[in-house]
Amino acid sequence: MGGAVFWLVLHTNRSLLRLSTQLAESAQQVAGAAAQVSGASQSLAQGASEQAASLEQTSASTEEIASITRQNADHALQVAGLMQQSTSGAAEVNQMLDRMVEKMKEIDGSSHKIARIIKVIDEIAFQTNILALNAAVEAARAGEAGLGFAVVADEVRNLAQRSAQAAKDTAGLIEESIATSQDGSGRLDLMAGGVRAMTDSSMRVKALVDEVNHGSQEQARGMDQISSAVMHMEQVTQKTAASAQESAAAGSQLNEYAAGLRTLVNEMREMVGAS
Repeated sequence: MGGAVFWLVLHTNRSLLRLSTQLAESAQQVAGAAAQVSGASQSLAQGASEQAASLEQTSASTEEIASITRQNADHALQVAGLMQQSTSGAAEVNQMLDRMVEKMKEIDGSSHKIARIIKVIDEIAFQTNILALNAAVEAARAGEAGLGFAVVADEVRNLAQRSAQAAKDTAGLIEESIATSQDGSGRLDLMAGGVRAMTDSSMRVKALVDEVNHGSQEQARGMDQISSAVMHMEQVTQKTAASAQESAAAGSQLNEYAAGLRTLVNEMREMVGAS
């Protein structure tokens, strides 16, 4: 009976020794793995923290660039509005000049009509003067009977001469007016051509400004998206850093558990060995 009990105790001690050895090896492996997990988690946490700090700086820089881009887009929009007003104003001036050119042409046409009328008046005065001279000659031939008619003929001739002189003076003024009108019309044509060229240039500049405005708006939207993406990356990185720190803490705690397990195993081996 006593031998069987001794054999049972001995067998149990050997089993416990093997088990304690296996537990010690497992505890050592767990401690090693926990140390690796803790170290890797700490490295990951440090890297994530550094990346989060870098992303924070990047986010601030990106936000500043996005703000500047939005300001540029606003300025481009304002410039586009001013160019639209300038183009509209140039178009109105162009229309006014066209109307002025038409009026100058009408004035020039009216002046030529007046000149033709003055020429007719001058011809009538010339014919009247000739008739008055003929009448005076006939009155002189009539003697005393033609004295009254001679006076009238002389007055008619004087009026004809005065009409002819007035017609010549008026014709001179009309010619000056026509010359001035033609000169003004030519200047207006040149001015209108310049305004048209300016309007065309304004239209081309407006088209370029519109393209810049469109590009600035697209750039502003793109920078806003980039800023949002960087902020999201920063948040994810911060969460990763927090998770890594938690993993490092858990690894450290697991290492402590493994150390405690080794202590218990050693105590158990001492107890078994002492039995």
